[in-house]
Amino acid sequence: MESLKNQFASAQLNSLINFEQDPEQEFELQEQLGQGNYGSVFKAKHRHTQQTFAIKLLPIAHDTESLRKEIAILKSCDSPYIVRFYGAYIKESDLWLVIEFCNSGSVQDIIKMANITLSETQIAAICYAVLKGLEYLHDQNKIHRDIKAGNILLDQ
Repeated sequence: MESLKNQFASAQLNSLINFEQDPEQEFELQEQLGQGNYGSVFKAKHRHTQQTFAIKLLPIAHDTESLRKEIAILKSCDSPYIVRFYGAYIKESDLWLVIEFCNSGSVQDIIKMANITLSETQIAAICYAVLKGLEYLHDQNKIHRDIKAGNILLDQ
């Protein structure tokens, strides 16, 4: 565990990562929501509050710098158009990122699962929200770098 702390050496980031507590004591992982190149996303319930979250499980391999950047960016964002970050844990060789659960899934999920074509009004509403999120990021001198239907999460 100490070597993982050293890999996330920034004092500011160490304060965002809970190295002491077992995340499985705090959260009950439920169904898997997605699988990406870098890890998996699960729906999870907080064991004490029953609040629902999404948890990204990211293997801590050699690229701790990109993980550090993701945590720092998520933590610094405060916009209704950007998924909210609640904390991070280390368990064995995985980083657990606790983020806002968007109960409607992604735009990609809706299109594939429901096998529907979105109306122009729906597309316009989604584009508006995406552009507001991008505007916020750009105002913060940040870029997204992976805009796609699978990364556009809907909460209603």
